[in-house]
Amino acid sequence: MKLTEEQKNQLKDIWFIYGNNGKKHTLSGHKYIQKLLDQGEDYRSFYKPSKELIKLVDSILKSV
Repeated sequence: MKLTEEQKNQLKDIWFIYGNNGKKHTLSGHKYIQKLLDQGEDYRSFYKPSKELIKLVDSILKSV
């Protein structure tokens, strides 16, 4: 999927919370967001991020 610059910026913001040793960091959340940012691929079924993170990501992806 092709992410807009705004979507990338929003994903980077939540990556510092759910990844990168942020306050809600999990390895699955970190890898999930990283894959979205790096490759535009949504591998939620593989990484199994939290429901809270999925909800945030879905709201960002809908903003296309």
